[in-house]
Amino acid sequence: MSKHAGEAVRVGILDNDACALEFITGLVQRHYARLSMQVTIRASMFPTEMLRACTYTESVPNVLLLDMSLNGVGGLDIAQQLRVRAPHMRIIGMTAYDVELYRRDPDSAVLDELLDKSTLRATLPALLPRIIPSISEDALTQTDCCAQTERERRFAALSHKELEVVMMSANRVGNRQIARRLGIEEATVFSYRRNIKRKLNCEDWYDVLDLYRS
Repeated sequence: MSKHAGEAVRVGILDNDACALEFITGLVQRHYARLSMQVTIRASMFPTEMLRACTYTESVPNVLLLDMSLNGVGGLDIAQQLRVRAPHMRIIGMTAYDVELYRRDPDSAVLDELLDKSTLRATLPALLPRIIPSISEDALTQTDCCAQTERERRFAALSHKELEVVMMSANRVGNRQIARRLGIEEATVFSYRRNIKRKLNCEDWYDVLDLYRS
């Protein structure tokens, strides 16, 4: 039996294509069934419905699978709003277009992962198990908000990739090497840093590193 058996995970799926929504929902259901793990899926074609679910309900998804093109609404715009409303939620972007176009966008740092829709059948089941441990940790954090420090609350607003930039920089990894490890342009690292400073309300990058090490 899977070591995750008996645990419950909440998955949100936002895609304006009804066929894609049905396919991804089935993919997620089969994946967690194989893990003998309980799963609650909230699937929607409407961004406003998902935004409400992440704001006004107690069952905010642990993971959101987000289509990057939603009838004129940008997936990155939705992801940024959701990151503020549900900072512990993992956001996985999905696109039927060129993945690299999104990865080169500095705002893509708001996503924890970005997947090509054409390969979801293989990549999504491989990705989801890596997220399960962090979900368990976040669930504990969310049930004990009073015990959170101000530092933890501030860093919770960062995406996984943004946090990686901070951690590598704090370990004296240079920007060129950070870019190589993340598969992005070096100029994009500086864009990430600007986003991180804004989210943490820090004027200088060294203030970010001091806060991280504190």
